[in-house]
Amino acid sequence: MAERRLRILDTLLRVRRDEEERRAREAAVARQTLQAAERTRAGIDEARHSALEAAGRMLQAPEFDTSDVRAHYQYERHLSRELDVCDADIRQLGRALELRQEALLEAATRRRMIERLRERRLLERAERLRKQEQQASDEVAIARARMELTRRNAAGDDR
Repeated sequence: MAERRLRILDTLLRVRRDEEERRAREAAVARQTLQAAERTRAGIDEARHSALEAAGRMLQAPEFDTSDVRAHYQYERHLSRELDVCDADIRQLGRALELRQEALLEAATRRRMIERLRERRLLERAERLRKQEQQASDEVAIARARMELTRRNAAGDDR
């Protein structure tokens, strides 16, 4: 019965480890997706600043074409809207990452619970085996003592 419980715990532990690994992979993918979105946002922000700087340089020129300046400002506004969309995506990806990390923490906690339970069962098993060995050793010692006592009694009767 105890061996069966240990096999069940071993199987359950494998399942919990697999679940934890799966949750860790999911969290890693979510983290990479968030980082990619942040890099995209940084690129858009850099392009926005470049558009503004270009429009500013055009305005500094003695003669400039207002349609070119207007086009740069329109492009900057377009990039600003893209930044807003990216920020919303980043917040959503951040929430998804938090959920994945919570799931990973929960899976790790469940795995540790099974590990502790398995360790406890192994210790109980080792203690049972130790007691059985001690009992067997005691029985052997008692049998030897009886044999010695019987031999002494038999030797004392012969004298």
